[in-house]
Amino acid sequence: MKRRPLPWLWLIPVLLLATGLAAQRMSAYPLDVNEEATKLLAGGMGDGPYRPAEVLAAIQGTYPDQAYGLPLLYSLWGPIFGWSEFSLRLLPLFAGLLALAGVYRVGREWFGPLAGWVAALLLASSVHFITFMHVARAFALIALFVVMVAWSYGRLAWPRQARAASRGTALIFLLGSGGILYGHYYGALFLAGLSLSHLLWLPKGRHWWRPVWLWVIAVVLFLPQLQGLLTGIGFTQTQPWFIQAEMRAAEVFSWFAYVLSNGWVYIGESYSLFVLVALILVVGVAWWKTNRREPIARSWFLLFTTLTVLVLMLCANEILLVMSRFRLRYFMALWPLISLLSGWAVWRSRGQWRVLASFLVGAWLIYGLWANTASTKRFEFYSMLYRHPLSLASNELNRFASQMDLLWTKGQLGFWNWRAPLPDAQYALDELEQEDSLQWEDHLRLWLLLTGERVAEVNQLVEAMPAGWLHCRLFVDRADLFLALYTRSAIHCPSQEPAQIRFGEEVMPQVMLQDAAVSVVSEETLRVDLLLQADDATGMTAYSVALHVLDVSSGEKVAQGDQGLWLGRYNPVRSEIDISALAAGEYEVRIGLYHWQTLAHLPGVDLSNGATADLLTLTRFRVE
Repeated sequence: MKRRPLPWLWLIPVLLLATGLAAQRMSAYPLDVNEEATKLLAGGMGDGPYRPAEVLAAIQGTYPDQAYGLPLLYSLWGPIFGWSEFSLRLLPLFAGLLALAGVYRVGREWFGPLAGWVAALLLASSVHFITFMHVARAFALIALFVVMVAWSYGRLAWPRQARAASRGTALIFLLGSGGILYGHYYGALFLAGLSLSHLLWLPKGRHWWRPVWLWVIAVVLFLPQLQGLLTGIGFTQTQPWFIQAEMRAAEVFSWFAYVLSNGWVYIGESYSLFVLVALILVVGVAWWKTNRREPIARSWFLLFTTLTVLVLMLCANEILLVMSRFRLRYFMALWPLISLLSGWAVWRSRGQWRVLASFLVGAWLIYGLWANTASTKRFEFYSMLYRHPLSLASNELNRFASQMDLLWTKGQLGFWNWRAPLPDAQYALDELEQEDSLQWEDHLRLWLLLTGERVAEVNQLVEAMPAGWLHCRLFVDRADLFLALYTRSAIHCPSQEPAQIRFGEEVMPQVMLQDAAVSVVSEETLRVDLLLQADDATGMTAYSVALHVLDVSSGEKVAQGDQGLWLGRYNPVRSEIDISALAAGEYEVRIGLYHWQTLAHLPGVDLSNGATADLLTLTRFRVE
């Protein structure tokens, strides 16, 4: 019995190649400003995750030019997989791998296994495509949706394959079309180009109507976002970062060719429109000579669709004028199409042309590996370092700050995409003077954040701090950014020392007591300083610290203090307990953590001796 070939095995090296190139940068850089916008709109900055209505409100109130799909998707993704750089970038990685597999499938079904394999290999070597496999934006998803629509369209509308269409195929076509419409407005022009090709090239048989009705359904489903589209168009015409980035068609096409070729080809503005017009004329002549009574060649159909989408995108930019060198990602819908055309060209070559085509594919692969790993091309098309300096500060604040910390700032903080995790404790230095003792006394930790030219004033500002503040840790010290933490007690400084006490079990929130200090500051006051670290910052606000003072001789509780916790992984706590009524003797301080609504205690374990209880011994002290 003859064994059937396994053509999918040829795809495994391509997927491994793309994974290796993309995964090396998954956690290499902090989120850039665009990725932070995605996280913000999904509710991942400590406010969420958002419900769908909240996501839409955030988009309309903050970035009305954004499509709804990606923030909605991340509002579901974040709570499951987390909000770290790696977790957020895992979604486009999966989408990119599926897009590569889909490109291979389309090429194999439309032309042949070799065409599909070469198309996937060329796409996996593209610096632009690999970049957006590790950028938490919609563009890898757009490539996936384009492939989904192309594959299902071939089965729904193509005369020779229409019989193979099923309800699942129609669903894939509808999901892909809806994903494009809700994913990115420029990507939606692919559907317009495909619709035009469908109208002009395919015979009007009974299969012709299948994609038409599905497109109608997709457009109806898009109507809730129509107002957002219109608002976003107006938004792009008023914001300086769009207005200052005007590129006309000739320049856009030149840079499009440059990015598409991994920086190999730059046509030049004076020739770019000539090349584009020549391509359109070639397709036009071929179309005119084609006998429309017979099925059109898929290669010509694909070429016509690709050029139509490109022209529509150039025309849209002539109206909106939003394109810049770093916004050529808006053309991502064309990357799978051009890869398929290239795969077809290699598949169709014969003899010496096949040798030349193989050489070019090999050269492209080697160059692509170098460009993706060792060259500056990987930063040239979309710089992962393109982030405001405050994003570095934001990362540290998200890790170590508490909502009750004081953020003391000076410099330009009005960046459009940055949000500190301290919404109730942001004060400008010009408004918070040293004499405002009430504000200073209300906080246990102070973050000094300076930007731009204000960094030079750091020594002057440190000298202006009230007495009693200790330098804890320097987080960022650059020419344009300075971030340091000061505390009222050394206990409140995050350290790498092992925890003393743990509250919670594996299936519950875990909170570690990192450090503690108990002191009698007067005959009437017992001061307890604590630093608690949580594994889940969002759950901290539901708990309070219980501090009980027990008479060692009788075991009775004679005093207590309670302190609610705040948003943040590190919570500094200072509780001052009245001990004026205590008689001379020895007393014990016990600590517990409880849910302030249900009063249920988290079980605690003393990591030094293994003792377990709801209230654990912290220390003892004497009253003379």
